[in-house]
Amino acid sequence: MSLENKGTVKSTDVLIIGHGLSGLANALSIKEKNPDLDILLVDKASTGYAGKANKGACVVIDIAPEHTADEIVEWHVRKSGEYLNNQELYKTFIESMPGVIDKMEEWGAHVAREENGDVKLVPSFPKECPWALALLEYDFLIKFAARAKKLGCKFMDKTTVTDILTDGNKVVGAVGFSLLDGEKFIFKAKSIVIANGNQDYRGINMWDCARGDGIAAAFRAGAEMRNGEFGTFKQAMYADFPDVPLTAEDHIYNEKGEWLTPKFRPWVNDPNFDMSKYWGTMIYDSNNQMFVGMYKDALAGNGPHYFNAAEYKAPERLFAYASNPEFAERPKWIKWTDIFQGKVHQGLINSKGPMIPVTAGLIGEQSPIKVDNDFRTSIEGLWAIGDSCYNGSGVPGAVPAPPARLRGSGLAFATFSAIAAAPSIAAFAAKEGSINEAQVDQYIHDFMAPAQRYAGINPNEIMSNIRAIMASMKYTGAPTEEVMQEGLALVRKEKEKLDKVYAKDWHYLSAANEARSFVLCAEIHFTTAQLRKESRGWFMRDDYPERDDANYLKYINFQKDETAGIRTWMTDVPLADYPYQPE
Repeated sequence: MSLENKGTVKSTDVLIIGHGLSGLANALSIKEKNPDLDILLVDKASTGYAGKANKGACVVIDIAPEHTADEIVEWHVRKSGEYLNNQELYKTFIESMPGVIDKMEEWGAHVAREENGDVKLVPSFPKECPWALALLEYDFLIKFAARAKKLGCKFMDKTTVTDILTDGNKVVGAVGFSLLDGEKFIFKAKSIVIANGNQDYRGINMWDCARGDGIAAAFRAGAEMRNGEFGTFKQAMYADFPDVPLTAEDHIYNEKGEWLTPKFRPWVNDPNFDMSKYWGTMIYDSNNQMFVGMYKDALAGNGPHYFNAAEYKAPERLFAYASNPEFAERPKWIKWTDIFQGKVHQGLINSKGPMIPVTAGLIGEQSPIKVDNDFRTSIEGLWAIGDSCYNGSGVPGAVPAPPARLRGSGLAFATFSAIAAAPSIAAFAAKEGSINEAQVDQYIHDFMAPAQRYAGINPNEIMSNIRAIMASMKYTGAPTEEVMQEGLALVRKEKEKLDKVYAKDWHYLSAANEARSFVLCAEIHFTTAQLRKESRGWFMRDDYPERDDANYLKYINFQKDETAGIRTWMTDVPLADYPYQPE
């Protein structure tokens, strides 16, 4: 039977899975290198609105005045990444940012600038840090998409790509289906770029479009991965309205009225703040030590916890910079954030204040696809960029990424990686590989199976249960070996349900594929986390509370194994090649 009888065949030189920020920036960069290449971008969302990039503060990290890229790299390597960083790529990333911002503006983004033409920079946190933030208007993705179309890039919306087709260790295409009518697609491609984000387990609305599908597809194709244990980023959230994150960790009180913050963020109560005193401490707006402390305080009978809105200065700071039209003209962003966050925030303060219940809300940010400094994966012809490979690149070290504890680094890394990958993609001239029809049949059978059933388990049930496990401070805060094994057992219980999932329509069929991705990513987390028998950066364990450079200054790598499921091994971080060493 020919491929055409199995589904609609689409042929292209470059297939980009995901047309959010990294996918659009990559398409534009490739076209600038080789205008003759055919580029097809495929996403479940609508062109110009996909991904996470325009759903947050729309800020991009840059080098602060009177500071250097070296200072940023050293700060982060020593203070949160804790030496698991790829220091070489990190420095290239930060040094590139002024040019990256200029390129974004060239593609159509509105960048706030001073009268003399310099980028208008917002101070970041803490005030002593060597980086700052550039501000973008909300509509930059629409501008990039329009430019890409003008250059001849093709787009497919409302389409799920489930699996990558391979010929040996080389990509030859992919398969997927339409969310609108279930039409099956077979993509023939010389090269493929995974640009559809990381795994956020649908934790909060702002970033719940990151559901791990690219990670799962790369894993099933046999790509090597690493740093899967760093994907449990949490932030303070309203307990009564968990869709709005708060940078409120400096104002946390327990039920007894005790100011809990200084126990786990001691610098906030230090009148003689000296950065060097806290070398090796995560001085950021959110750190896992705070949430583990809240959890243990609650177990001791001192919960629930509150933040003091009367002390909370973030809204004033936000207005002074990001929300102040006199500082930066961003009317579309201001309208969006006012509707999404501002009114909800003020409404809760007015109705409950000043002491408002908070909890540790799961965001996630697992991004483990392993890439080299040109963003190639271990499979020939396959690249990964943006959030799909941030941790896998080694850049952020021992913290979930983005934001890798640097606000504005998500948009920055997405664009940087897209631009950096473009030369090797544009130069890739592999001959078209041979598509294995049996592999196509198997993948189509696997993703279509839920639609063939007349009844079964709702995929949202599995995703909800996985999210509850990953959000639990018990399982992903500072667990012990025994607790992680319990968490893994719960994940595998959900895994057993996958063969019974029922999709009542094509959107539910896409959700069924997402459920597979949720289960796999959670299984990856617990499998790799058990191997890291130490506490480092964001990653904490109660049974191994200290950092262990002698045994675990290593990457935990993993790959699909037909027998074991997940094969793991460790490799040393090449510290001898890097400038910053452990003290």
